[in-house]
Parts: sequence; structure tokens; C-alpha cells
Amino acid sequence: MFRRPVVLVLALATAATAEEVSTNELARLAPVVITGTRIPEELANTPNSVTVVSREQIDTQQQRTVADVLRDVTGVDVVQSGQPGALTSVLMRGANGNQTLVLIDGVRVNNAFNNAFDFANLPVDNIERIEVIRGPQSTLYGSEALGGVINIVTKQCVGQPTGTVMVEGGSDYSLRTRGSFGANFDKLYLAAETSYFTTDNERPNSFDHVFSASGHATYQILDRLSAGVVSTYLQSKAGSPNDIFTDDPNDYLRNENTFVAFTLDGRPAEWWSSKLTLSYSHERNFFSGLATNPPAGYGDFTELTISDRYQVDSQHIFTIADGHKLLVGGSYDHSTADDTSTFGGLNESVDDRAAYAQYEFAAMPRFTATAGGRVDDYSTFGTHGTYRFGARWTTPVTETILRANVGSGFRADGPGFLPAVWKPRPETRRKPRLGCRR
Repeated sequence: MFRRPVVLVLALATAATAEEVSTNELARLAPVVITGTRIPEELANTPNSVTVVSREQIDTQQQRTVADVLRDVTGVDVVQSGQPGALTSVLMRGANGNQTLVLIDGVRVNNAFNNAFDFANLPVDNIERIEVIRGPQSTLYGSEALGGVINIVTKQCVGQPTGTVMVEGGSDYSLRTRGSFGANFDKLYLAAETSYFTTDNERPNSFDHVFSASGHATYQILDRLSAGVVSTYLQSKAGSPNDIFTDDPNDYLRNENTFVAFTLDGRPAEWWSSKLTLSYSHERNFFSGLATNPPAGYGDFTELTISDRYQVDSQHIFTIADGHKLLVGGSYDHSTADDTSTFGGLNESVDDRAAYAQYEFAAMPRFTATAGGRVDDYSTFGTHGTYRFGARWTTPVTETILRANVGSGFRADGPGFLPAVWKPRPETRRKPRLGCRR
């Protein structure tokens, strides 16, 4: 068990104006609309099993990372491999960590090397809400969504200019600084946030240093056309002391993650809305395991993994009639991974072309039904199809919501799982001992 640092907080917040809200307005709470299901819909009307963590809940919990927030969500298991800052995975409904798809504003950000996502240092800064969709969602998102989807919706300023500055300090030489800004300039909406966190933690060589920055900008080009850009940057370095009997003084892991997405949202007609998304993500991981490292048994070990992902996604929603919506779309994904270690390396790439469709029937207030299908064509995995059917019924007396779903999902291995041709370096031709690799 690892001790959490005791924290003292100093915060300063400013706002240009404060809008007065009447008691009647407070009583009329706006319905929660989820977007991770591709067709925006109210939470109470979706057939999917969904939990939404609002910004108010995040502020109330006063957690630093998304992983800590998700620990209280039903059907979600958060697994941390060591001290704070160590590899952290989120498992949903018994699936593995690399079978949980993570989205930022609807765009996948899983590592292109092994399709996993490390929640260790993902901060809650600049997050408006977190949508957790349980169960296979391969019909909407293809591979990686076998266990479910976590959609992180970023903030977008829609009011007067605001700013926040915060400083925290605590035990184990812990320090956190955070600043945010949001403003509207006619048709331009801006929101940005940056933070830095550092702690030595309790054990030797278990330090954790994290810098993060994120931003969201939207420009209303026409009445029915808007363009948006969302970007995130995360840099971290964490010590790796190994097991409690070792306290290795040398090992550490350095991570750098960059994500940029550009979107065009249009409404060509009252019955037709469309969205085009172009995105790029880059991740660089470096592990240094220098001697002495007793449990390894083979001396120095280093590994550098660089992965890149390019994505294009086009989706269209047609409102055929009241309560009848048809979603159709297509996507292209190109992932590359370059891994070099003491004992060799690999360089691989994977392409995926997909087409998907989903029909939603919600003509009756108490009933919603969906049916959909998708076909993915992988350059390595081959062609695979998935389907999903769902229904929601709200009982008239007790207002109990009943949901039922049946569908299929799949997991296509990423570049890191492809058969690799190991290329031993001349100075390290000896065969490594068998055992668990970091």
C-alpha cells in the first residue's frame, strides 16, 4: 500500500462577470447528452449501459487523475502496477486493458504500438465530463472497443472570460501548479489548461514528474458550419524501484504524448448533419534499466518505443422522420510502431479501412431501439464484421429504465503484437534468460 501525500491548497479564481440564475432556472436541469455513442442522445434514452461523470463530480472528488475518478464507476476496474506514476490500466467487464477504447472528443487515442492506454498521469484538467460506455462497441469504433469505451469530453468556454491559478504542496516533496483560461471572441471559443506535478513518493527512486497542457478552440464559420481543434501534450518521467526487496536506484520510464485533432461540423440540411475528423497522435516511451538490477539477471536493459497514428473519420446522421435516425460513416487508420531494445527491435505498420451504419428508432417516448453493423479491413488482421442490437424501455409507473443489448466485438492486434524479426546487436548476442519482460 502506498501513502498518498498530504496536500495544502492555495487557489485563486477570477471571472469577468457572474450570471444571475433564478431559483426556477436551477430547478430545470438540462438533460445529460452523451456523444460517445456517435448519435448524440439523452442519457436516459440510450439502450447502452452508460455512466457520465460530470465536471461538478470531478471537482467534488478533488482527484488529480482520470484513473482515480474512474475507480468509483460501476463495472470499471483500475489496475496500477506500482507506486503513483506507474503503469495504470482500466479494465471494463472483465476485458483486458488494451481492449478498452479511450476517446478524446470522440477521437481514439490508444497507443498505436499495442492498442493500450496508460492512465497513470492523465490529469482531469480541461475535462468537461467523462462518458463510460460499457460493453462491446466494435460496431461503432471497431477494434479496441471490445470491453467498452471511455469518451473524455474537453471543456469549451461559452461564457465570459475566466481564469484560474492554483498551487498545491504536500508531503514527499509534492508540488502541483495549475492554470486555466477560457474566453469567447464573437465566433471564436477558446479553452486552455496547463499543469505541473512532482513528487518523490515514499520509496527511493519512486519519483513522478508530470507536465501537461491541453486546449480546445472552435470557430463558427457559418450558421451551419464550424471548425474545431483540440490538442493535448503530456510529458512524464517516473522512477521504477522494482519490488519492495530491491529498491533499484537506476530504473526509470520517460513518456511523451502528443495528440491533435481537427474537426468540421456541418448541417447541410435540417435532416442531415455531418462531421469530418482528422487526427494525429504521437507517443514516445523510453525505459532505462541499468545495472545493478538483481531481479533481471541480464545486466543493462533499455527500450525505446515510438508510435504514430493517423486517422480520418467521416460520419453522417440522417433524420428520416421524427424518432428515426440513420448513422452512416467510414474511417481510415494508419498506425506505425518502431521499437528498439537491448536485444533487438521491430518496425511495423497497420492499416484499417472501415464502414459502419446504425439505425435508431425513438418514435415513442418510453422506448428506444438500435441496430447496427460494421466491417473492418485490416492489412494484417484481415476483414471482420460486427453487429449490435439494443433496446431501452422506461416503465410507466415506477419510471424504471430497462436496457438490453446483444452484439459482437473483436480485438485486432496492433504493430507491437505482430511477429517480429529480432535483430540482436553485435555486443549483445547472448540469449536472454527466460522470464517476465517489463
